[in-house]
Amino acid sequence: MTRPNKVLLPIIFIVTLISACSTTVPVARRFPEAPEVLMQPVPDLRAIPPDTSELSVLIDNANENYTSYRILKEKYQAWQQWYREQKDNFDSVK
Repeated sequence: MTRPNKVLLPIIFIVTLISACSTTVPVARRFPEAPEVLMQPVPDLRAIPPDTSELSVLIDNANENYTSYRILKEKYQAWQQWYREQKDNFDSVK
């Protein structure tokens, strides 16, 4: 190899690498949308039949509803807060 080729080949290689890494197409950043199911409000509690007269059924239902409601409420609110914060962070970086 002659001397000019030894210098020219690395320069061509570097220019090719640099030009291959650039793009003229604008890249649109989009934050993924949350599934609609996760953005819904907490579902209603379970009702007991109006003709129930046993106190144990009432207490069991109230206990079950209270527990499931609090668990769901915390999960939904925590997830929705996390999602909103991540979306705000994503949107703030331009």
